[in-house]
This record gives sequence, structure tokens and C-alpha cells, in this order.
Amino acid sequence: MIKKILIITDDFVHDSEKSGAILIKDLADAINATNNFSSIVLAPDVNSTKIKKILLNGIETILFPSGKIKNTNFILRAYNEYLLSYRIKKCYKYIKSEEISGIIYYSPSIFFGSAVKYFKNKFNCYSYLILRDLFPQWTVDLGIIKKNSFPHLFFKYFEKINYLHADKIGVMSESNLKIFSTRSDFKKFEVLPSWQKPIKIETNRALLKEYGLAELIDKFVFFYGGNIGLAQGIETLLTISKSVLHKKNIHFVFIGQGDAVNLLEDTSLTNISYLSSIKPELYYELVSNFDVGLVSLHPNHTAHNYPGKIWGYMSLNKPIVGVVNKGNDVKELINDNNAGLVSTHDEGIDKLTTHCIRLSNDLSLKNEQGLNSYSIILEFTPEKTANQILVFLNHNAHAIQSKFS
Repeated sequence: MIKKILIITDDFVHDSEKSGAILIKDLADAINATNNFSSIVLAPDVNSTKIKKILLNGIETILFPSGKIKNTNFILRAYNEYLLSYRIKKCYKYIKSEEISGIIYYSPSIFFGSAVKYFKNKFNCYSYLILRDLFPQWTVDLGIIKKNSFPHLFFKYFEKINYLHADKIGVMSESNLKIFSTRSDFKKFEVLPSWQKPIKIETNRALLKEYGLAELIDKFVFFYGGNIGLAQGIETLLTISKSVLHKKNIHFVFIGQGDAVNLLEDTSLTNISYLSSIKPELYYELVSNFDVGLVSLHPNHTAHNYPGKIWGYMSLNKPIVGVVNKGNDVKELINDNNAGLVSTHDEGIDKLTTHCIRLSNDLSLKNEQGLNSYSIILEFTPEKTANQILVFLNHNAHAIQSKFS
């Protein structure tokens, strides 16, 4: 009998091209490709007024009405995320006849805990939290909220609930695992690397004209695709753009939305192009025209997350240039595999500038690092991730059956 795995997420491909949405789709596909499991995805839909059950790209999907939790201000996002569990519980009648044998839920949201507890009780199963964002810690790191203030304590409470109802928590890297090493429940934490489905795609030159970028055909283009927020340290990339303004062959393209897009919209720099969004199915076709993927993280981060966008860059044979917070092991991942040039903020802004100029002047190095970049993702497949999670959920499903039989 096919066992059903419930996947709870705050972003999915019905209306998003963000890395998190694509990661969940690829994970669901990998689960569906097994002989013993299939997935059901629960995701919010800001365009719906009622719950609907659909087949989306071959994935059984339940979309529930929600206010905006992406591309909106901090307060409105927090309010709508706070309501997520309440809204998710209403989906029970659409899945109550299913044999749910495990639950996967995907953070950055910290507000799934109550819904996970509810479904675990209903289906008598275990849960796995894929932890990809240490919120609210990063808001304290960046000075958005004060430590031990009411907002901080409010969010910490729901973070605690989110962790409490996970039977296993997968963090992104060894550095992040160390952050939890002093917890009494440390045994339920493990490293679950991110994943990426290899992409074979034809470069579509016509899209450059369609999106007003035809003049970039003969340029060396650095591109950034994903959330454009304070946490990403977009100011640093703007500084780099300004520092190479004299290099007429270099151009920067930013694609995405977030709370720092005004920095791009208001800039007078002539070597920057900004697209707020493109059709999800055309994203890879467009950016395959460009040369190098950009990554940036704010220097004040105390957590060490891998920006999700790097996996998409790798899948396109693109080297990665960027700057991250000190201690982040994404630097070693890229540099040790000669898949790009990544520095930390303490090494200085000039080093990042040097890396950009070096790659733009050395096409042989760019191509070599691009091939190495692609090689990395062959070790981080959705199938491997799905297997790690399913082994845990399936083992504990047997344990539950024994306990209550």
C-alpha cells in the first residue's frame, strides 16, 4: 500500500519562482517517484477564497486561503503567518480519509507547530522539520527587533512550539548544527543538506529582448535571483556594482522581491538592471544567458545558512561569487570545490570586487568553475534528501504501529 507523506510549506510553485517553492516541488516529486510513498502538499494561496484540492505538476496539492506572507511588510507578514496553523487545520476534511504516515514541514515559517501537533494526533504519525531559517534570531542580529523585547519573546515562543512538535529536525550545515549543541534535545537535530534537481535547459536569447535586456548580449553579466531583503545584504552588492562601474563590459541583473527592493529601484547606477518578477517557467531560460551567480548575506548573521539560490546557480553550470558572514561554511563548499570565489565580510569589500573582475577577465576560469559548480549538486539530489527523511519517518511509523497494535 502506498503511504502518504504530508508536506506543509508556506511557498509553492502555483504562484512562486522562489527557491523554497522549487525545492518543495522537487522533494515532492522525489517522494512520488518511490515505490512506497506519495506526497500531499499543503500551501497557502493569496488568490483563493476557499480551499481547493488540485493536481499541480503531477503533485497532489491542497491550497488554502491566506493573506500575503511574501513580498509584503514585516508586520503584515507576521500577522498572516501567525494565522497559518489555524488555516491549515481547516484542510483536515480534505485529507482525513488518507493514510498519512508522516509529516514534513518546511521552515522559514515558525508558525506551523500547532498544525503539526494537530495532524500528528489525527494520523498518529511522526514529523520532520526541514529548518532553513533561524528566525527570529536573524532579526535580532540585524537590529530589526531587540533581544527580549515583546516581539522577540512572542516569536521565540512560536519557534519553541515549532521545534517541540518535530520528531527530527534537519539543519542545513555542520556550522548550524553546532548552534543547537547545548540543547537538551540535541539528539533530534541532524544535518540535512539542501538539494537541487539537475537542470538541462536551452539558453533562450529571445527572452533578453522580451524582458528589456537585449543590450546585455555582449556583456559579462553577474545575476542575483531570489529574495531581495535586508538579511541578504543587498547594499554590499550595490557597492560592488559601483566599484566596477568603470568596467563597461560588466553588468548586474537582480531578479526578485523583498523589503530592500527600493535600493534597486532608486539606484542611479547604469550597470544594474532589476526585474521584480518573471514567469516561473521562464526563470532558468532567462538566467542561463548570464555568466555568474551572486550571493550575499548580511555580516551580522550569527547563523550559517546556505542561501537557497546557490543550488539553482549550480544547476545551470554557473560559478558563484559572493560574500557571507564569518563562519558560514558555504564559503568552504564553493571555494574548496573550485566552484566560484566566495569571501567573508571581514576580508573586506575589495576582495569581492577583485573576484568579480578576475572572473570577468578569465573566461577559462569561469567555465572551469561552472563545471565544478554543477558537479556539486550531483551529490545533493532531491532523491537523496527524500530517502534520508523517509527512512526516519518510515522507521518510526513501524514503531508507532507496534506501540499501538
